[in-house]
Amino acid sequence: MELSLKEIIKLGKSQKLDFSHSLNDSKKIAQIMCSFANSGGGSLFIGIKETGKISGVNPSEEIENAQEIATNLCQPKIAIETKIWQEDFRLVLEIKILANSEKNILTKDENNEWRKFIRINQLTLKGTKILEKISVLEKKNVSKPEILSDYESEFLAFFQKDTQISLSQLYAKSKLNKSEIDDLTAKFAHWKMIDMEISEYKIFYKLHK
Repeated sequence: MELSLKEIIKLGKSQKLDFSHSLNDSKKIAQIMCSFANSGGGSLFIGIKETGKISGVNPSEEIENAQEIATNLCQPKIAIETKIWQEDFRLVLEIKILANSEKNILTKDENNEWRKFIRINQLTLKGTKILEKISVLEKKNVSKPEILSDYESEFLAFFQKDTQISLSQLYAKSKLNKSEIDDLTAKFAHWKMIDMEISEYKIFYKLHK
């Protein structure tokens, strides 16, 4: 049974769901759309405020804008599908972004540099090696083992609940090589065993509370 629009809004932003009042900020919209395309696909609903209130849009106008963003602001262009919803006498546009597994989809960042963006939970983020590994694990739905291996348990001990640690600090502390550290950090984040504290400049990790 298909969910109603109000039920979808109650779900909130997630790995495959986002909302926007309009398409006016085309650069931000392009980043969201590209992140979905690079992370298994997703839906962006236009005409919904941050509070979840339905404000509505002119669908025909926004469909044209969405197609322009998908074609001109994404390299290569991405495939989208659209659907019009009606609720409380207001119209909302759903832009369904299809997954692209063949190539990395790029769009411009805040410095007008072409970058890959990916979707991690409800966040649209510029791709880093750890985030991209997490994205792959999300796509494959890699499950957490019942028992960690000895070297996994030893590595997990570097993370503490009240202390943040950076990737460079993990490289310095652990005897594992960088590739193994990257893989384990991504797995622990995917399994929700560690949390990521993400800022504009750096990512820190700590044990999940």
